Amino acid sequence: MLLKSTVWATLAATAVFTLAAPALAEPTSPVVIGWWSYFDNTKVDTTTSPAHAVTMFGDPDTYYYEPSGGHGLLEDPTALPTPQAWQSMISFILSKSNGATLSSSFSIATTSDLNELTQAYYGWAFALLYVPKDQYCDSYKLHIGTADDGVQAMVNAKIVGYAVLGEQNKYIDMVEYNTSNLVLRPGINEIVLIHEDQAKVERYVKDVWIEHQGQQVPLAPKDIAWGRAFDAGTQAPIYKAQVGISGNGVTDTFTTGPFGFYFFSGLADGAYALTSDAGGYKPGMASVSVALGQGATEVVRTDLGLDPGCSCPSGKACGPSGGCLDPCQKVGEFGETCAEAGAVCVNHVCVKSPCDTLHCAPGFACQNVQQGTPPTPAGICVELACSNICCGPGQVCSAGACVTDNCSGGCALGQACAGGACVDACAVLICEGQLVCKVGVCIDPCDANPSSCGAPDGGIGIGGDNGAGGNGAGGKGSGSDSTTSAGNGGSGANGASSGESSGCGCRVGGDGKASGLAALGLGLAALATARRRRRG
Repeated sequence: MLLKSTVWATLAATAVFTLAAPALAEPTSPVVIGWWSYFDNTKVDTTTSPAHAVTMFGDPDTYYYEPSGGHGLLEDPTALPTPQAWQSMISFILSKSNGATLSSSFSIATTSDLNELTQAYYGWAFALLYVPKDQYCDSYKLHIGTADDGVQAMVNAKIVGYAVLGEQNKYIDMVEYNTSNLVLRPGINEIVLIHEDQAKVERYVKDVWIEHQGQQVPLAPKDIAWGRAFDAGTQAPIYKAQVGISGNGVTDTFTTGPFGFYFFSGLADGAYALTSDAGGYKPGMASVSVALGQGATEVVRTDLGLDPGCSCPSGKACGPSGGCLDPCQKVGEFGETCAEAGAVCVNHVCVKSPCDTLHCAPGFACQNVQQGTPPTPAGICVELACSNICCGPGQVCSAGACVTDNCSGGCALGQACAGGACVDACAVLICEGQLVCKVGVCIDPCDANPSSCGAPDGGIGIGGDNGAGGNGAGGKGSGSDSTTSAGNGGSGANGASSGESSGCGCRVGGDGKASGLAALGLGLAALATARRRRRG
C-alpha cells in the first residue's frame, strides 16, 4: 500500500493527459461551488435491517437508513449500483435545497426529540470543488468543527471518512476510507456530507469547509455557468466532451473531465449560448443566463444531455468518432479511396482522425497530435495516468504503481512510453482491419513490405504464393490464406491462380491506382515520415 506522502507527491507528468488545456475562463486556483444544505425533520426508524444494526452514536450503519435513495453508499452494489446511489443523493439534495444561498462553509444547529439509537434525523450538504490539474496532487482536506451525532463524508461516489460526537476540528483527507486511494480528479469534484442525529436534545454540525494546502478554499464567484454533459439514455457523464459558450463578447471552450462537468467563470450579466460535442454523440445545444449578485445564479445548473449517433446530411455517413464524414470513393473493382487531403478510407468512410485507424492496448488511450515539419496529424498511444495515485519526482504511475520515469527525455521515433520505459510503439496498439504497424503507424501491408506484393505495377492477387495474378505486362500477383486469386495485368489481360502459402495482394495493376488498403497506407505512410520525438 502506498504511503500518504507518496499519495500527495506531485503528478505533473501523468495529470497532463487527463484534461486539455484550461479554458480562458477556467479558474487558476481551487474554488468551491457550494454548499447546498438541507436538514430533514422526518424521524426515520433505524431498526429495520439486521445487516445494519445501530449500536452506538455515530455508528456508520446509521447512514444506510438515510432516505435520499442512495442508502449512504452502503447498499449492496448488485442491488443498487454505486453510480445510481450517488446520483440519487445529489438529485435529492438539489431538489430539497433550491433557492439556498451558498457559501464556502456552513454550520447548522437545532433541537432534537428522538428515541435514542432507534430513530434518526438526517441532513445533507453538497458542494462542488474545482481542482486545477496542475494542483491536483496538493493536499485537500475536509474540515468539520463539531458534529452531533456524526457525519459521513463522500467524494466522487467514495466514502472518505467520518466525524463523530466529541471530536473537535476533524480533518478528513480526500482518499477512499481505509485506503490510500486518492479520489479527487482534475476539474470539478462532487462532495456530499450526510449528518445523522440519534438522540434527543441537540442536533448540529458546525464549521464545515474545504482546505487546500492548509487554507480554506474560497467560494467561486457568482458570475459562472456550469453543468454536466451526459449520455441522454444512460445518464452517464461524458468524458472529454467539448462544451462551448458564446455571447456578450465571450467565446470559449471547456473539455469535460471524468465526471462530465464544464465550468466557465468571469461572465458578465446576460444570456449565453452553449454547445456540446463528443465522439459518438449528436451535438447538443442549450442556453444559460447570468445575473451577477442574485442568489439564484449560484444554484442555476445547465446540463447537456447528448444522444448517441450522428445527424448527418444526405451523402454523408456517421464516422467512428461520431462526426459526419464522406463515404469512400470506389477505385477499380475492389478498391476505395478518399479525395480529401489528409483523409483515409476505413470501413468505407473517409476518416480524418488518425486515432480511428487503431486501437490502443488496455491502459493506453489514443491521442491525436500534430507531428513533424510542417505539422502532420498522427495518432499515438499514451499510457493513462493512474487516477488515484500521485507519484514523486522522477516517477510516473504505471498499472497502479509508481515506477522510475525513464521517458522524461522523450522516446525515439516509433517508440512509446510504457511502464516508465520507451518501448516499441507497435507493442501497445492493434491496427484496424488488415493494416499493419510499422514505426508506430498503421499502414497498408504492401507499404510495410513491398516485396511481398509483387512488382510495383503488379496485379491483384488474394491467395497463392506464385499464382499468375495477371499475364499482361503488369507483372505477377501474390496472395494469402490458400485461396484462389485473380489479377489484372498492366495491359488488362486477366488470369487466375491458386496457392498454398502466405503473402498479400493489394495493388490494382490494370488502371494504375491503389486499392482501398493501399490508399489508406499511402495516407498513413506520410504520417510515419513526419513523426518526431515525443515528450513522455
